[in-house]
Amino acid sequence: MVEISVIMPVYNCEKYLDESVRSILNQTFTDFELICVDDGSKDNSLSILEEFAKDESRMKVFHQENKGGGIARNFALSKASGRFICFVDADDILDEVALNETYELITETDADFVMFKAINFDDDKKRYYETEYFSMNEIYESVGNEAFHYSDLGDLIFKLSVTPWGKLYSRELILKSEAEFAGGMYHDNKFFWRALLNSEKIIFYNKCLYTRRIHSESLQSSDDEKILYIFDAFDAIFDIFIDEGEYEKYKYRLYNWKMDSFHCKFFQIRDDLKPMFLKRLKQDFLKMIGIDGEDDVKSNLNSDYEKVFHEVMACESDMEFKLLAEKYNLNKKVIKLQKENNRLRRKNREILNSRSWNITKPLRKIKNLR
Repeated sequence: MVEISVIMPVYNCEKYLDESVRSILNQTFTDFELICVDDGSKDNSLSILEEFAKDESRMKVFHQENKGGGIARNFALSKASGRFICFVDADDILDEVALNETYELITETDADFVMFKAINFDDDKKRYYETEYFSMNEIYESVGNEAFHYSDLGDLIFKLSVTPWGKLYSRELILKSEAEFAGGMYHDNKFFWRALLNSEKIIFYNKCLYTRRIHSESLQSSDDEKILYIFDAFDAIFDIFIDEGEYEKYKYRLYNWKMDSFHCKFFQIRDDLKPMFLKRLKQDFLKMIGIDGEDDVKSNLNSDYEKVFHEVMACESDMEFKLLAEKYNLNKKVIKLQKENNRLRRKNREILNSRSWNITKPLRKIKNLR
């Protein structure tokens, strides 16, 4: 038995694996095990892991045929013995005090899990940068340093980062909730929402303890049919909210989040995949109507996405929908520009009516004469 099990799925990460593994082995907290699951890597990742494990008793290395990161994490969970679980990706870096400081928090507060901040590192451009999704400043402004229940956040729960990493989970919570990862892309949603909706006490630690490395190989591709896993992911999310009795409470936000995600993905994928995507989109909308009825679906969509819903159901081809959606996007840009124009007009009026502007009026006249 150890206090913490650190789980790392590995797939073709030989370039970054040494630094990532060392960031875990060099933790100031020492009572942990590192469980690495090589997911059928085609490079030297497995050899690198096995070389580390020769001299490191805390490290366990497993190998499986390529099944995806979600399946690798599920397998590692079945081998974990720690009271707490931490996930790390094989190209990322864990701050050396991460385990120690989050362990102190979770044991002192008896929380179900601790969340902490992450920063992005663009490996190609060699620069660090923050994003709200991983900094979660809105979350901290809402809850501060106090323990909270997910219901305290209201709709802000949809601003939580669903990534496996960036958290220290109680193993008891994972077992109680039967949280597990899905296969394919977006596999982390199924685990996170099941765990979250079964949690009673959460701590947000307002400190950056994780570096998320961005590089060309790590970016999720929109170049193949894997993008269609987004439909399975949302099916799983809706099922979880229904199972946990939270569907009606969050239905409006769930519907609009789903619509926003689908709409964005449609413009990211290759043109030859759009007919397939549109077909799945119609099937999904019909499923929504079958569950809640068309009137209920419409009443839970904002005015913009209600239009998108009608457009999807009415159009006969992906080209037709694309033209309609582009028109919708242009309208949104026009509205945004109108708002910005109004803001600048107000700012201009404030300046012209300000005391300092009137006081300096004679000086400006002299300057103009010169």
